[in-house]
Amino acid sequence: MILNEYGSIVRDVWENLPVGVASPAENRVSDIDLNEYIIMPNHFHAIISINKSLESIEIYKDLDVDDIKARRKMILPKVVGRFKMLTAKAINQKREIEGSLWQRNYYERVIRSEEDCQIIRQYIINNPVQWEMDEHHPVRISHK
Repeated sequence: MILNEYGSIVRDVWENLPVGVASPAENRVSDIDLNEYIIMPNHFHAIISINKSLESIEIYKDLDVDDIKARRKMILPKVVGRFKMLTAKAINQKREIEGSLWQRNYYERVIRSEEDCQIIRQYIINNPVQWEMDEHHPVRISHK
């Protein structure tokens, strides 16, 4: 997929995200590693590996995933929120507009095996081929 200037912003923010997630004041390595990803014209797919020590996992075990305040303490919502905020801010500045860029929520799935990870990687890698058939592809929209 060839990226336009907005796609390049998304790529740059994504690739620098591990540095941005770990607070510089905390002087520690990020809790995430970025795996396979693809930037599409109307969506984004990525695999994030969360690297937590056993000690740090303990603070999460009693958090209620349905409680908005509790979710703010969890690593994945922090990562996704930061990514959306940084990309929206940079793209909106370039476009000289304000407002929402991303949909409010996101889809997450826990990958529990290397086999599942390989299947999902292949899906991500092959996603650009599916773009031609996407209902939101400009060619399909113009034929409606």
